Amino acid sequence: MSEEPHRDRVERWIDLPAKAETVWAHIGPFGSVAEWHPAVAHCKLLEVEGETHRHLTLVDDAHLLERLTEHGPHHYRYELLEGPLPVENYRATLTCFEEPGGCRVFWSATFDAEDPSADAIVAGIFESGLAALQDRYGGR
Repeated sequence: MSEEPHRDRVERWIDLPAKAETVWAHIGPFGSVAEWHPAVAHCKLLEVEGETHRHLTLVDDAHLLERLTEHGPHHYRYELLEGPLPVENYRATLTCFEEPGGCRVFWSATFDAEDPSADAIVAGIFESGLAALQDRYGGR
């Protein structure tokens, strides 16, 4: 008997000693993820039926297709449409906001998963991206 998928939530953040507008100029464009995330080798923006999508090629040659669902001054939301992650109904938000002495980058996702390793996989994606930002900007 198969278990029903359950709704998971993964959140990670990092505090950086840089202005939110500086960091957001780097990470905020939906197509810029290949410039700052070490797992992404290439990102191509696509327009599909009037909506913005990005096709990601990872360094291990895996491919993902994501759709931008909302974009604000210092955040965007997106959903995973295709890819090798063991998740369904994946929706994520990347946010950057001012904090005393710098900014906080906050990344979160909700998804359905049957695979018990899904949380660790998503957390690893977030952590490696945030670690790259820490390497660039410093921080804690």
